[in-house]
Amino acid sequence: MPEQWEITDTAKVRGFGPPEALDKLTPPPGAQAGRVAGDEVLWVGERARAGELAETLGAELSGHGNRATVVDHSDGYALFSLTGPDRAELFARLSSIRVPAVDAFVQGNFAGVPARTFRSADRLEVIVTSDVAWFVSGRLEHAAHDLAARAGAS
Repeated sequence: MPEQWEITDTAKVRGFGPPEALDKLTPPPGAQAGRVAGDEVLWVGERARAGELAETLGAELSGHGNRATVVDHSDGYALFSLTGPDRAELFARLSSIRVPAVDAFVQGNFAGVPARTFRSADRLEVIVTSDVAWFVSGRLEHAAHDLAARAGAS
């Protein structure tokens, strides 16, 4: 597997509810949150915390009855962690989305499929649906093929 990326086993929990309820949400420490739509939020964290994330999100939305729900979609999404000094270039080879600022969340096309991307100081985390993970993996492998050789030459 290329050194520039890896598939990371993470919890991916989606919450749906009234926009005003989602505006007030605060994810637990160590979890990332991205606003997918006016009525949808995505929380991502360590795989072992899936139950905790779903329970916390459910508790925060519990006062909204039938207008809110929480779904653990950990198995329905794949998360690719792009790391190393060439991560921004690797990302740019597969997407026209501007690399977001640190601690940001963006959505758009990556490797020809819809994706959601979190950026932290040391990585870009790209989330796609599991049914296209094999395709994205192949595109990443192709896009990164010369990065390792180039890094070894410097």
